[in-house]
Amino acid sequence: MAVQTANDLFLRELGRLQSVEQMFVQMMAQERNECSSDEQAQNACSDIERKTGQQVVSLDRCFSALGAQPVRITSAVMQGIKQDHDAFIKERPSPEATVSFDLREMAQIKQYAVASYRDLIDQAKQLGRSEVERFLQDCLSEEEAMGQQLQRVNQQFRKRWVHEPATSNSR
Repeated sequence: MAVQTANDLFLRELGRLQSVEQMFVQMMAQERNECSSDEQAQNACSDIERKTGQQVVSLDRCFSALGAQPVRITSAVMQGIKQDHDAFIKERPSPEATVSFDLREMAQIKQYAVASYRDLIDQAKQLGRSEVERFLQDCLSEEEAMGQQLQRVNQQFRKRWVHEPATSNSR
C-alpha cells in the first residue's frame, strides 16, 4: 500500500494494530498453557484472549465503517516479542519464572496497544471519522482494563511466588 495521504496512513496503522491483536491472540494459546501452574494466571490468559479476539472484530467494524478492506501489515514489533519469548523459553526457566515473564510480556503488549489506540483516536478525530473514533475509544477502554488486569495478576502472582518455596529453581 502506497501511503500518500493522512487517510492512507490511518488505514495502514489501523491494519498494523489489527495485526498486533491477531498475533497476540495466536500467542495466547501457548502462553495460557505456560501459565497452567497458576490457576489465576491461566484464567486471566483465557479472559484476555477472549477480549482481544473481540478487539479484532471491533477493528473489522472500523474498516467496514470506513468502507475499506482491512490492510494486512505484519507487525515487526510482535515478531520481535515472539522471538524474545521463544529465546526465554529455551533457557528452561522455572514454571514460576515463566508465568511471571508471560504476564509481564502480555501487559507490555497491551500497553503498546493502548498507545496505538490513542494515536488512532487522534487520527480519527483529525480525519472527522467520529463513528470509527467511538469504536476505537471503546477498544482503548478495554485495552487499558486488560493491561491493568494483567499487571494486577502478575503482582499477586509475584507476591505468592516470593513467599512460597520454589517448586523448581532449576531444571
